[in-house]
Formats: sequence, structure tokens, C-alpha cells
Amino acid sequence: LRTSQSIGCETRVPGPQIFASDPDMTSMQVSWVPESEGWCGFLRWEVQMQPENEALTWFKITGCDDLTNRTVTTCRARDLQSQMPHSFRIREVCTNNTGSAWGITME
Repeated sequence: LRTSQSIGCETRVPGPQIFASDPDMTSMQVSWVPESEGWCGFLRWEVQMQPENEALTWFKITGCDDLTNRTVTTCRARDLQSQMPHSFRIREVCTNNTGSAWGITME
């Protein structure tokens, strides 16, 4: 598992460090370490995945939605394609329509 961070023009801080673990046939545990808080009003975590065969598209993840508590930094990504490597990306979305950079995992 390799990790990297992408920086967007609307961002203020780097994205979180992301870890994927405990895979089974169609799900995987996703966890992350956020950057320091206080730089914006936290609204939610945005978690997306990209199967290897969909190199241009990111998708919302079943099991990793409605993450409106900043202290919740783990979720179980469900309904993944079996026997397919997946990448995950996570960012902090703020109340003022800004966000952190995407933290990205790549398998």
C-alpha cells in the first residue's frame, strides 16, 4: 500500500494519512489520521473509492457516508469489487465550502 497526497487550489492543509486493512471478499476497513483541527469549521469527512478498472472515476462508498463527527476516523467500505485493487481518498469538508487536500491510498 502506497500513500500520497494531492493538493488542490481551494485547499488550506494537506489531506489525512489513510490506511486500508482487514479486507474480505467485498469490504475493507478504511481509517485515517487527520491533520490538526481548528483551521476551519468541520462539516463532514468525504470518503471515495476508485477500483483499478475505473481509473478516471471516484465513487462514494457504502459504509463510509454520513461521517459528520470529526473524531470518527474509520469506516468499513462495503460492496467493493471482489479480487480488484481499490484506491481510497478522504478529505475534510468545512462549513465555509473549503476542504483539505485529498489524502489518497493506492494499492
